[in-house]
Amino acid sequence: MHLNKRSLLIFLGLLLANVGYLIIKQDFSIVHLSDTLFLTMLPLLIIGGFLFVFASGSFDFFHRSMKKAFHRLNEEDPSLSQASKGSSRQFLEPAILLFICSILLLIIDRLL
Repeated sequence: MHLNKRSLLIFLGLLLANVGYLIIKQDFSIVHLSDTLFLTMLPLLIIGGFLFVFASGSFDFFHRSMKKAFHRLNEEDPSLSQASKGSSRQFLEPAILLFICSILLLIIDRLL
């Protein structure tokens, strides 16, 4: 998987923000860092998952049927899969990196 620079910058920014938050809170430990990384990852994963499902074309037929039923069908309107195409990646890549980092920190904590 080829990661974008933008995804890496978002990941590093979120990682540093979580570390800074725990240092300011004076509650820094490997387990707490793993927990905050996991909680930071969840919204990104949920949004990216929804966009991935929309981009797959799962709701195109339903969307077209509703527009046809209410007589608002316009042939120039893009489908939902075209409107959200490629946007899920910018949410899923940092989420996956945060998840991997969270799991690795848990493994390191259990080994120590």
